[in-house]
Amino acid sequence: DVIGSTIEELAVKSNSSYATITRFCKKLGYSGFKDFKNSLINDVIRNKDVDDIINSISLTKDASIENISEKIYSLAFRVLEDSYTILDTSTIDKVVDKILNANLVCFIGAGYSGISARYAYSKFFRIGIPCFSELDSTLYRMKISIMTDKDVLFAISSSGRTSNIIEAARLAKKNNVTVISLSDFALSPLTKVSDYNLFT
Repeated sequence: DVIGSTIEELAVKSNSSYATITRFCKKLGYSGFKDFKNSLINDVIRNKDVDDIINSISLTKDASIENISEKIYSLAFRVLEDSYTILDTSTIDKVVDKILNANLVCFIGAGYSGISARYAYSKFFRIGIPCFSELDSTLYRMKISIMTDKDVLFAISSSGRTSNIIEAARLAKKNNVTVISLSDFALSPLTKVSDYNLFT
């Protein structure tokens, strides 16, 4: 309904107002309703088979270990296949070059994305890349504020809409820090701020 509606029509359908919808879109990190609607269209097109995915991983209380294992394997395989189809090797080449030549790489994320950031940090640290990861947004903002154009911020946000991560990326850009993002969606406030975007 949102995709096929004007902002005025959506205001009527949602028993709200033009101003409320505009504030809602801006709160999510979009410039306005049109920007929100374009992102929503992209998400719907790219995720049209979400119901199939949900049905394929649904389990009953009496599911066997074998059935659970099979579903987890199938889901992981599908995620890898889907990620591979949107893989942009030229972007990966540029990202690798930036990371290898950086004085410091900062990995950040919130929630589950924070766990991914810590995991990435542990892998890169072990191969000798100068890096750090911090889950506390106050601490990583302090660190980012003293980073330079020779450093890299690697921001992970599944939705690409986590406000602390977006603000950190904006702060990094003010210091001419290269910003690399990893997210699930092609259009998001985070991808608009980033120099390089990687997707799953």
